[in-house]
Amino acid sequence: MKILPGPKIPTPFGKISLPDLETPPFSLPKRPNSRELAAIRHGLGQDLIDVAEGVIAAIPVAGSASEFISVSISDMHAAEIQKILTKDEYITYMNYNKIFPSSVALARTLLFPKVKTIGELRERLKSGLKQATAF
Repeated sequence: MKILPGPKIPTPFGKISLPDLETPPFSLPKRPNSRELAAIRHGLGQDLIDVAEGVIAAIPVAGSASEFISVSISDMHAAEIQKILTKDEYITYMNYNKIFPSSVALARTLLFPKVKTIGELRERLKSGLKQATAF
């Protein structure tokens, strides 16, 4: 469900359009496989480094020294995410990453595939119930 339409921001280089702010699509989340789990772990690592950098930056001497290290680690996580995802997944991830933190953007990209028709939703619900009862 769309909450806010994506804004179009005029810049000297042209207009930049951000994606619409919307709730996750209506579907059951699927269980992540090892590839998807590795990507989400790298997203969590990237988010934690960003938070840690904000906390350490408040310390006068250590803040300036830690910036280089935190940016380097964050870039390494971003490179691993790009290696793990397919081209289409990476494009979707980058659109969500403009609004959400990396881990949330990866979860939306990998675990909540969009449902196009009601028939497709019914099929996914049936297969999800079959997987849940198999355990």
